[in-house]
Amino acid sequence: LAPSPWFADAIKGIPFESLFHVIPPDQGGLFETFGRPSNEIIIEYTLSEEFVYIFLISSRKFEVKKVTIDKTLVQDIFNLRDNLDFRHVPEYNYQDFMEYQITAFKLYSKLIQPVASSLEEKKVIIIPDEELNYLSFESLVKDIILSDTIVFRNLPYFIKTNPISYAPSATIFAMI
Repeated sequence: LAPSPWFADAIKGIPFESLFHVIPPDQGGLFETFGRPSNEIIIEYTLSEEFVYIFLISSRKFEVKKVTIDKTLVQDIFNLRDNLDFRHVPEYNYQDFMEYQITAFKLYSKLIQPVASSLEEKKVIIIPDEELNYLSFESLVKDIILSDTIVFRNLPYFIKTNPISYAPSATIFAMI
C-alpha cells in the first residue's frame, strides 16, 4: 500500500478544518450548493501506509476520521474478491463462507463502522481511494452470523440499510 505523497505532504501539520470551506446548514449546507438531496452523504477515503482518512460530507456535517490500519487491509480486499469469485462456486464450503463473513466484517469495522452513526437513513456515495476501488462495499457485513448452512441472503449486508453508489472523485460528483 503506497501512500499518496502529495496528500501526506499537503496536510502535514495543517488542521483538517483549514483544508476545506464548509458552508454551514443555516446558509444552505454543503450539499445544497451542489443541488444534491439532504438525504445523501459522501464518504471519501484516502489511504496512507498506516491510516485511512475517512471524510464524511453531508448537508449538515463535515467530519474527518483517522483510522489506524495495517498491511492486511489491502490483502483483505483481495481475499474478499477471491472468495466471491464465481469460478470458485463448485468447491465452495462452509469454511469459505465463514472466511467471507470474517473478512467482510473486518473491512466493515475499519471502513464503515467509524462513521456508521451518521449513516442512518442516508443514501451513501462512496469515493474510494487506491485499492479501495477494488472493494464492493455492498458485500460488507455488519456482523458475523453463525449458521449450520451457507445462506448468503440472511447476512446483514451494509446495502440492506443504506443504498450505495460510487463516484470517482468529489469534483466529478459535484458536476453530476
